[in-house]
Amino acid sequence: MSSLLIIRTPFQAFLAQKIIEIENILSYDLIYFTEHNSEEDIYYFRQLSSRARNSDYYYVNMKGPSILSSFVFKYKTLKWYKEKTYQNIICASIDALFINSLIKHYSNAKLITMDDGAANIYENGIYFKEHSYLRIKVYHFLLQSLSLSKVKSRIDHHYTIYDGKRNIVPHHKLIPIKKLLNNNINKNKGSSKTYFIGAPFEYCMNPEQIKRLENLIETFDIDYYIKHPRENKRLNIEIPYLNKNGRIAEEAILVNSKSENIILIGWFSSVLLNMGDLCLKRIVLLARDSDNTKELTKMSRDAGCEVILF
Repeated sequence: MSSLLIIRTPFQAFLAQKIIEIENILSYDLIYFTEHNSEEDIYYFRQLSSRARNSDYYYVNMKGPSILSSFVFKYKTLKWYKEKTYQNIICASIDALFINSLIKHYSNAKLITMDDGAANIYENGIYFKEHSYLRIKVYHFLLQSLSLSKVKSRIDHHYTIYDGKRNIVPHHKLIPIKKLLNNNINKNKGSSKTYFIGAPFEYCMNPEQIKRLENLIETFDIDYYIKHPRENKRLNIEIPYLNKNGRIAEEAILVNSKSENIILIGWFSSVLLNMGDLCLKRIVLLARDSDNTKELTKMSRDAGCEVILF
């Protein structure tokens, strides 16, 4: 018997490598879903697939309603619904219908989940609010998927990088990952490098807010722009991209900074939360007139970040 590893983002793949070691998983199959086919997706798929018994990489670039991608992904993965037995299913994106359809199919497998970045502690986000619209019920029926609440009830245990924070399962099911990154760094000594953390800004802000953000960023002395894997349109700012060589932002920054202090600047991002112990300073930039600014401000400050409203 083996495990089925289902991945949707480079960060999930990075975290899954640690969980494989903690769980002492010797045999696993891998399904990697992506709607972006980024350099990071390819890099981490190659790392995980090199140790997998069987692996498939599914890329769907659909324009229009996201539910269309779910149907295409389900169709592409029909072979994974044939008779197989898994001891464990390990995944993160339990809101994705094409993923929890697989969870439903392998009803006897132990479900092990992990954080999908800051979304797991954002209580107004996708993992905490379940819609009961008729069309959602129709999608569940057509895709043979589970409701979010039913998937949560299946979770045996959940790995988190945000110890002490409310998550998608009760506290007794949480297992903290204590050392996400190498933290053998001396802060407050020597020079610093400053990194701007990118995001899919076109989905987070309106054009007027983006323009204000660009003007604010120009007031900082920033060394590198860290492009987000889902960032299709970069900000209009004169900052060079950091070549991540396929790595997630956290790993790429540690490699580039070497022994220098790290300063991070960006919109609310899991990168700024994840690298807290490694940074000299972290600054979160939030639009004053966004609906979620109050909650994101609190989360940022609770994590030890400085917040600037623009």
